[in-house]
Amino acid sequence: MAIVTKMLCRRARYRLQQAAALLLLTTGPAAATTLDLCMDEADFSPYTYAKTDGTFQVLIKMAAKRANLQVVINVVPWARCREGVAHGNYDAAVAMNANSATLQTAVFPNRKGKIDPTAALGGSSAYVFRRVGSKAEWNGKRFSNVSLLLIPSAYEDMQEAARQLGVKYDDGAKDLRRNFQKLLGNRGDVAIAYLNEGRNLQADPAFRGKIEMLPEPLFSTYYYLSFSRQFFAKSPAVVQRMWTAIKQTRESDDYKVAIAGIR
Repeated sequence: MAIVTKMLCRRARYRLQQAAALLLLTTGPAAATTLDLCMDEADFSPYTYAKTDGTFQVLIKMAAKRANLQVVINVVPWARCREGVAHGNYDAAVAMNANSATLQTAVFPNRKGKIDPTAALGGSSAYVFRRVGSKAEWNGKRFSNVSLLLIPSAYEDMQEAARQLGVKYDDGAKDLRRNFQKLLGNRGDVAIAYLNEGRNLQADPAFRGKIEMLPEPLFSTYYYLSFSRQFFAKSPAVVQRMWTAIKQTRESDDYKVAIAGIR
């Protein structure tokens, strides 16, 4: 009787082991959380590009791997991205900066009650560009001989800067190239652009020798992977894990090597 009982126990253990192995094969390891991100379709050199990876895209993908997360980056018009994050249609926006508008609808990394720039994707400065020979001036505090600023559409930080300075602006053009064309057509006094983008376009044959950059920045800012309030409320630990990974990856040698050739 004892021998039969031992045989039945061995068979039971064997069947349990088979069932456990089958369950592992069918389910596999737990799938990593996928972040559904959005990004502006307009190139923002060297940070984001619609058809290749800029430095921010490289950083996000490397950070996601470090954090055991997956990312999908949807390239859409910036207004759609911004509204999508506000309504929870996307989990986060790539390269959003903190201003009075975005702080109402998105969540940024925080440390001791303040936005944490060490968790930013990177930073840049906006500069003032004018026609060669123009009398328009910017001394770092105020404009002179300027009645109209040209700003690419949906750039809230530039709009806010213009409002604070009390200067009228035109944000009807989608990109900087169109604004440089307007500038040469005397349809504005100065155009505002981020440093790299402005300098690169300034060297374009269409504008070389015709557009110049004034030396004082209009403002400096940081860009973040900013999450929707809905996603943050649902998965705060995932958000913090991603921000921590961004901070660690940005300082890593592997990341610096990966972006060395991006312009």
